[in-house]
Amino acid sequence: MIRATTMVMTIKTWTTIVILMMMMMPATWSQSADFGIWAGIDGEKKLTKRLNAEMNLQARTYDNASSLALWLAETGLNWEANKYIDFSLMYRYIADHSDDDGVESKHRVYGDVKGQIEISRLKLSSRIRYQHQYNQTKQNGTKEKLRNKWELKYNIKECPLTPFASAEWFAPLGDARFDIEAWRYMAGVTWKINKKQALEAAWLGERENGESINLNALSVSWKQKF
Repeated sequence: MIRATTMVMTIKTWTTIVILMMMMMPATWSQSADFGIWAGIDGEKKLTKRLNAEMNLQARTYDNASSLALWLAETGLNWEANKYIDFSLMYRYIADHSDDDGVESKHRVYGDVKGQIEISRLKLSSRIRYQHQYNQTKQNGTKEKLRNKWELKYNIKECPLTPFASAEWFAPLGDARFDIEAWRYMAGVTWKINKKQALEAAWLGERENGESINLNALSVSWKQKF
């Protein structure tokens, strides 16, 4: 009886994961889409009851995961105003290896406002980000963007796995007309190993200028609380 109950729970768990992973996947695909791997480490340290320090490292590949596209390092602060909203201010350094002329050094500062609600075992969140980026290796290398990410998570009862799906749009600022230039989709699962450690794996897809998916990536990140 216990084994049968466990099997039913396992089937329900993986059915939920598959459904949520498919929710955000667009219907159109490009046969020539590139493939990459995004691997990272995310760290978090609680400074006070509501204030956290965050540190992230990540490397991204492209050209069917055969070449390094970039690596980045970022740090900043996150303030939890209440259980519904929080604010973040971050700095990111990017070493971009994708340019044929050599490595480009980019500096990005961004601020986030994130709101979230829980409905039963579902958690819905929306994050708005303003980012300012300076490319020190190019003239007129300043760019500003507005981004909006919607994410849905499902808390499976008595299960360390949390499936999620998200969609995010990118819009450059400074133009006379507001226009979304790119979309990013993610669907995956977070495995909570213990109170301080977790592992996240996801499919990631990007498309630009209304085209079909032009990048598929496997995203893997280790999450550590200190």
